Amino acid sequence: MRDSKEKNTSDWSPQQKANFNKNMRRKLKEGLRGLSDMVLLLENLPPTVLENAKLTEDLPKVIEFVDAFLEKAGPLPVAEHVSGELRTFRSYAVRVADSCGLEDHVKIINGEKYLIESDSCTALPIEIHRADILKKHASTIQRYIDPSIVIIDDQARNRWSANDPRVLAAEVKKRSGIKGDCHASANTILDYIPTNPPCAPHIIVSPAR
Repeated sequence: MRDSKEKNTSDWSPQQKANFNKNMRRKLKEGLRGLSDMVLLLENLPPTVLENAKLTEDLPKVIEFVDAFLEKAGPLPVAEHVSGELRTFRSYAVRVADSCGLEDHVKIINGEKYLIESDSCTALPIEIHRADILKKHASTIQRYIDPSIVIIDDQARNRWSANDPRVLAAEVKKRSGIKGDCHASANTILDYIPTNPPCAPHIIVSPAR
């Protein structure tokens, strides 16, 4: 596909290429602005409508977009430097043939020798703001990948047990129809979430939007 596109545009004049890039940039910005409308829909549509929309089926496409966006946007991580100043950091592994007397610090990756280098620069306010947004996003993502995170009961959605074992039993029956033999349990946690290995629960309070 890429070769075909390059062939089709190879004979374009500089002005044609400039016009094409301008139109695509406008289309990109319009699409990004349209994301606000999608957020409003998600926040205001009735729960039954959202359930019927089967949003989890679109999760791979949404994540693919976010990953591609972050890769192209390239926001920099911000952290406190040893000097006490907030800085942006660029850290990377540099392949080396000679460790130059730094043998104790060489990292071996796939049989190659690397030294870790890190550049830092005073963080701009906008960079700090972007980093804060991403940190909040990372915290949100943890809710959906870390079983140790405990949601306050009045903030929880789609709770399986809901103080009624029939709800969990119905979920097991539904899953059994898809996968076969399925199991479930509902526990009052005294020490650890029953994962393997066990993990200590971590209670969070969802911030108001």
